[in-house]
Amino acid sequence: MLADKVADLEERIDSKAIDQEQFADLFGQFEALLAKTNREEKLRAAVNILANALLPANDPNKSPFDELDHLMHCLDALSSGAIAVLGASIQIRAPNHASGADRPFYFTELRQQFPSHNPDLVFGLATELQHFNLLHITEGIVGSRDFENYLFRVTPLGSRFAERFIEGKM
Repeated sequence: MLADKVADLEERIDSKAIDQEQFADLFGQFEALLAKTNREEKLRAAVNILANALLPANDPNKSPFDELDHLMHCLDALSSGAIAVLGASIQIRAPNHASGADRPFYFTELRQQFPSHNPDLVFGLATELQHFNLLHITEGIVGSRDFENYLFRVTPLGSRFAERFIEGKM
């Protein structure tokens, strides 16, 4: 999987510009993740994070090392359910009409994407994402039933994580 991604990016990689210490650190995290999971979406995202570290600094899709390090840590810590909630949130938050900005959405919209899940579970998965600043949650009306008035917004970091690394659009 990694070899295929490197081959895809071969023309964009500058092997002389790679910070070997930072790459070694990310590669160690990658190996640890490989030993812990066989979840395809996590492994694919880890490959994309590692491949991003090989891009030169002037590449428009290059992420700084600190972000890659943070996202590799996120990937290790997040459950597969939380990753699914981020994907659903990305689909729900379609850009507003003229402004182009992402629109916030209510828990009820997210909940509809997971009809077989208990609302407490869906909210718990969303709070995993909030912990890593991938999703912002604003509390709704106090005492509302099943989190229905909570407002959600995918953060810019959450968008980059989903688009560049989960979806692999580098």
